[in-house]
Amino acid sequence: MKKWFFLWVVSASTYADDPFASFDDVVVESSQSSVGLTGYAQSSMQYLSRGSEWGSLRQRLWLEPYYRPQNEWFSLESAFSIDWDPAIGARKDAKEWDTEVRKLYGSIVQSGRTITIGKQMMIWGSGSALSQGAYFNAMDSSDPLASGLAINSVATPAIRWREFLGDDVLDLIVTATPSVNELAMSGSIWDQSTPAVRAAFERESLDEPVEIGVGYQTNRTGYDLFFGMAYVYQDDPAVVQERQSVILERDKSASAFMQYNVNSWGGVAQLQARYDHKVRFTNDQHITASKEQWSILGGWSGYIKETSVEIDVLFSRKTRGGVTPQLSQNYHYEFTHYDWTIDVGGVYNFDDHSSLFEFKLSYKPNDRMEYVLGYNGFYGHAQSDYGAFKANSMAFLRLNIYF
Repeated sequence: MKKWFFLWVVSASTYADDPFASFDDVVVESSQSSVGLTGYAQSSMQYLSRGSEWGSLRQRLWLEPYYRPQNEWFSLESAFSIDWDPAIGARKDAKEWDTEVRKLYGSIVQSGRTITIGKQMMIWGSGSALSQGAYFNAMDSSDPLASGLAINSVATPAIRWREFLGDDVLDLIVTATPSVNELAMSGSIWDQSTPAVRAAFERESLDEPVEIGVGYQTNRTGYDLFFGMAYVYQDDPAVVQERQSVILERDKSASAFMQYNVNSWGGVAQLQARYDHKVRFTNDQHITASKEQWSILGGWSGYIKETSVEIDVLFSRKTRGGVTPQLSQNYHYEFTHYDWTIDVGGVYNFDDHSSLFEFKLSYKPNDRMEYVLGYNGFYGHAQSDYGAFKANSMAFLRLNIYF
């Protein structure tokens, strides 16, 4: 199961101007109409370079209807995707068509508070591919590289209450839908599970589904500080093979999360830490008692001349006892009046010497159209975090048409 757990180390990045903002905190420009529709149509092709075959030929329609009245006391946001992928459909047990409700929530905005109810994104903190603050939004295992080095996450039904106290924010999150990671879609290029493991996930039942988190954010001139605590299930279960069946076990654990950002060296330096009180793990094919685990991340983001740079180092002590260092780097350069962009980045695991590399060239002739050409490569031995997906090294081409 380690082969798909590598996706945990990558979480969605947020906006540099507010390192603690979630995707739903972005201010929307006012419009004369209360009802609207945005979205995009996408044609995406992924060619598996090592296997000399198509990994995906997905055609996607992404729709985001919204209701935003001028009085702004209440708004309704939604997103729906319709996918058709004939390359996936050619594989055994895979589905050519897939329709998903990506988000659907309403927000009540009052003086000093915002209450959001529904399927939404709630990621704490920010950072690179190694950020550890995705407590309430599981990975999108069906499309982990859709947004580059930052993994896609799926929205979770929840109630989120944010109380604004001057420059500070008190954040309360409650969900009855545990945000645990699921297996990749059967038959997709990311599906490496056996039938027994898939059957175990299908019959898994979590007895205490309610997860809760509370956080406090302080914004001051030159720095930001966030501290949060959560009571949640561990994302990935301990897995044991017993004869013809598979057993899954996961703990519900108290966890603490902290992120500190300070203006430094012309950019933003960050320190991030996470502590989980107890996590189940597998040792010699037996599930042991729960153990503690922690992680510390240090990094810097800013500009070196005209290139946007983000570098982070993560030290994590997992349940197996050893400290694992990982390095994440991302470089973004825009040229020719910002119509062209180049992104180069990757993650390196010093423990098993595996890595993920990405190169992306984008051309945007106008605000409505974007062409993307790139490469994602996985390296390392077959049992390593990234090397396990070596066969998924791919060249890709995308066309996005926005409306």
